[in-house]
Amino acid sequence: MSMYAICRRESELNENGKKPLEESEECSRNKRLKICDETVPWDVEFAIEEPGIVHRVRAHRRVVTRSSPVFETIFRDSPASKLFQVSDVTYDAFEVMVNAMYGSDYGIGSIATACRTLLAAKKYVMPSVAVYCIDYVTRRFDATNACEIVEFSLRHDLDDLLRVSCVGIGPHACEILVHPSFLSCSLETLLVILSLDSLIVPSEAVVSDACVCWAEAHCSKYGLEPTKDHMRSALGPALGKIRFLSMTALQLIESSAFDRLLTDEEARTILINIIKPASCPLPRSICVGCIRRGH
Repeated sequence: MSMYAICRRESELNENGKKPLEESEECSRNKRLKICDETVPWDVEFAIEEPGIVHRVRAHRRVVTRSSPVFETIFRDSPASKLFQVSDVTYDAFEVMVNAMYGSDYGIGSIATACRTLLAAKKYVMPSVAVYCIDYVTRRFDATNACEIVEFSLRHDLDDLLRVSCVGIGPHACEILVHPSFLSCSLETLLVILSLDSLIVPSEAVVSDACVCWAEAHCSKYGLEPTKDHMRSALGPALGKIRFLSMTALQLIESSAFDRLLTDEEARTILINIIKPASCPLPRSICVGCIRRGH
């Protein structure tokens, strides 16, 4: 049986619902190299440059062409070339893609590799690899990597990754809001988290206190005193995402945001509206939402 037939048969098994076994990246790479060396000689090589090193990945033109229409076009434009430079994909992501081309174990070893491979799969139009990466991230999503995944999806406009992240954030909200990675996340990521109705938190005080900690960390990062003005400036539109009206009067007064973020006028007006809803106009800076998250 030819190498092409073997690859096609393994690929068909995967498409029929059999997921590739998850092995280490090194194990998957060694299995593919054994196929290249012992079955059909490789006829194309890719060079992926990273700081201080150039990685070489060998493969078969026919297998690569069958797997990606982008590579099919590249090969058609350079039919005589055997060496191709790859500058828009990291080495670990490219290795996973090539493993997938051979119907082998993907060999994804981390959330970071899965995210980079997802980006590469979209660039090279390999939808089955993209789906696998999304599934990999979904099954391992937790408080330790939530902010990292949201940041990556926002930076690279990966809407499908952002959607699964938003679903995963809700059940882990309490852990995410106190995790060290939350304090260093971008304002854009903070806004994504604060926009979610699905956050499972005991009260909005948990959210407001987390925002105070985030603002303090932001001030510290830029050498600013954590004054009320500096912290409000750091939060910007995020301040208007905090649902103060969903708290009880006691929760509001005991929250760190009551003294650290709100002006006297804002605090007074919010308290009045908590005690007697819609009894006086709210400042434009304050969220009018009064429904508790996760309900």
